[in-house]
Amino acid sequence: MKLITKQAAHSWAKQQLKHKDTLQLLLMSFKKDRHIKLIKQEDTVTIIEAGFTNATYPNLPLSEALKLLKKLIAKEFPRSHNLYCQLEKGTSKTD
Repeated sequence: MKLITKQAAHSWAKQQLKHKDTLQLLLMSFKKDRHIKLIKQEDTVTIIEAGFTNATYPNLPLSEALKLLKKLIAKEFPRSHNLYCQLEKGTSKTD
């Protein structure tokens, strides 16, 4: 797991979601008690929020997912300065 600043989290997620081999991203608070998980399908993103509120936002286009991510980072991590981030890469099988 990598530790990044909260200000860099949105641009890091945007950059990683543009790669074809990215499967999912995980952003966690420093205490690891709250997290936001982004699961990438072919051309949509599902966001799972677990923390102050627990919600799932399925099948969002990339642009909408990035807008929502910015709001969720501010809501879930209001007093955090650093966030842990985890990246899962792989090959998507379309057989």
